Amino acid sequence: MDWFLIFTEVMLFVCGAVSIFLLNLNNRWSKYGVIIGLVGQPFWYISAYHSQSWGIFSVSVLYSISFIVGIYNFWFKNKIKGS
Repeated sequence: MDWFLIFTEVMLFVCGAVSIFLLNLNNRWSKYGVIIGLVGQPFWYISAYHSQSWGIFSVSVLYSISFIVGIYNFWFKNKIKGS
């Protein structure tokens, strides 16, 4: 296993764990969970493509869409309604 794949696996762990932790705090830090989760998605794509795990690749697309919806809800929805 080369250094890039090791780095990818570490980023999967860190981004995934931090994202879920922040989302479950249910306070002002929760909105950062969706950003960190979206930052981690390219590493899921790389890992799934490398291992040819097309189910994981497909689920990663759905997770990306969910994180984008979360970014809209946490960061933009209230600002648009308040305007």
